Amino acid sequence: MYLQEGIWKRTGLFCKLIVLATIVISWQTNFGRNAHLADYLYSWNLIKTGELWRLVTPIFLHFRIFGSVWFHIVFNLAIWVMYAGAVEYYEGKKKIFIFTLLAAVISNSAQFYFSGGNFGGLSGVNFALIGYLFVQGRRNLFYAPVMRKESFYFFVIFMIFCWTGIFGAVANWAHLAGLLFGMLFAAIFTIRLL
Repeated sequence: MYLQEGIWKRTGLFCKLIVLATIVISWQTNFGRNAHLADYLYSWNLIKTGELWRLVTPIFLHFRIFGSVWFHIVFNLAIWVMYAGAVEYYEGKKKIFIFTLLAAVISNSAQFYFSGGNFGGLSGVNFALIGYLFVQGRRNLFYAPVMRKESFYFFVIFMIFCWTGIFGAVANWAHLAGLLFGMLFAAIFTIRLL
């Protein structure tokens, strides 16, 4: 059902809006090189003064990684469309909106707390989706082909390699917190559609 339709066709409105916002904001910040605008979206000092919305906005920022301005954004958006699109398709806009908001706050809070500012990307939320879909896929057959065990293990191995530093500066705490949050969220809010 879900995987048989075209990827963009089956992607819901909320997921498409996140893609559009990510492209526009990343472009406007010149992929992080416009430091004034990028700092405005992820300032740890301003978060401490009560501007908590900044715990979400780093998901829209993408920077040069592996020598390319496009690798970071294309990789994150491809994962987002595949996995967030599945959640929106099966569980609706409200569920993916709440999940994205919580995953962003938790993963970005962990990254801010342990490493400070100067990071961005959807990867914390994407790792939350990976954890969520892995647990749900063990319980609900319709999610099993979306997040295969091999894919989950690939992402976990990728996350471990990121901790070694061979990929440069990566938001490791956001990845770990996102993955754990997604798994916990799935364990608490298991859905039964079949």
